[in-house]
Amino acid sequence: MWLTSIPLMTAYSGWFKLFDFILLHSLLAVGLYYLTPQTSGRWQGEKPDSVRLALHAAWLGRASLAPVFWPFFLMLNGVWLLIDYRARSSDFTIPSWDTAHWMLLLPLFAWLVAVWRCSPYCQHRIWSAAARWAGLAVVIDLLLRVYIRHVAPQWLFDCMQLSRILYEC
Repeated sequence: MWLTSIPLMTAYSGWFKLFDFILLHSLLAVGLYYLTPQTSGRWQGEKPDSVRLALHAAWLGRASLAPVFWPFFLMLNGVWLLIDYRARSSDFTIPSWDTAHWMLLLPLFAWLVAVWRCSPYCQHRIWSAAARWAGLAVVIDLLLRVYIRHVAPQWLFDCMQLSRILYEC
């Protein structure tokens, strides 16, 4: 998360510098900590027998936070890292980059809802707030990626791909 979007935004845009970004997210993290309810401490959650039941329990907010948060968070960042690397090396076309993001949109929404609902079920309140902050940070990163794609694609993509798209339009 942010390995591509934040360096591109701080280097090429006049919106903000790295200090502004750190200050904004620090304030967001502190605000989320105070808005997050107290955790239940030792709550273990349901022990479902299948993946379908585990996803259902996560969606309803009846699962522990760690098994809901980490698998999709790691997979999402791995996919974003891969498609950004492939886009920079000109192995990935711009429509393929868009398709990869569109394919992750619905699972991302489901993950955000599950993380938000399951966040009170962890050991400490700080982890609950951190999980909610990471969910919002993923959304901010996705919005920055959309901005880069539509407003300044030359920051990320090869010029030959851009000339083909502009020529077809």
